[in-house]
Amino acid sequence: MYFVGKINNNKISRNIVNYNREGMVLSDGNKNYISENTVSYNEEGGIRISFCDYSTITRNNA
Repeated sequence: MYFVGKINNNKISRNIVNYNREGMVLSDGNKNYISENTVSYNEEGGIRISFCDYSTITRNNA
């Protein structure tokens, strides 16, 4: 799991990132709630979140 950029005031929990190259990339995100995500068997980005403010991203599979 990779976190890139300005990550502030986030709740990131219950994530599973397996067999990935840069599985999860978060950039310039503020006050986001990212929970219960699954990222598996991806290369060059399973879940990418850029320039997101006050967002709720939950229970995603990639």
